[in-house]
Amino acid sequence: MVEELLKEYKEITEKAIKEIENEADVDIYLDKREEILKKIFSLGIDRQEIKEIYKKLSIDVIDSNFKNSIIEEQNKVKEEIKKLHKSKNANRVYGSNIRTQSFFNRKI
Repeated sequence: MVEELLKEYKEITEKAIKEIENEADVDIYLDKREEILKKIFSLGIDRQEIKEIYKKLSIDVIDSNFKNSIIEEQNKVKEEIKKLHKSKNANRVYGSNIRTQSFFNRKI
């Protein structure tokens, strides 16, 4: 039973990695993973046994890849935010310079 649930967990994680690469929403997969983990721990099986199956199925490697994919995507988003912030500041400064110049160009 635990092994089947962990296999399902592994498949969902692999799908989530593909969705991250396609820049799609992965909330559904995260919810499914959480549900599976709740089911596994509600069975009352020894954590050490679960950990052995987890490693046997190489889920630790896949989880590591999943984590790295999320971090990469976060870094991309941070860079986009920085670019937008710089652009916004440049536009604001340009606009304030135009207002200041028109003040000096008026005849008194």
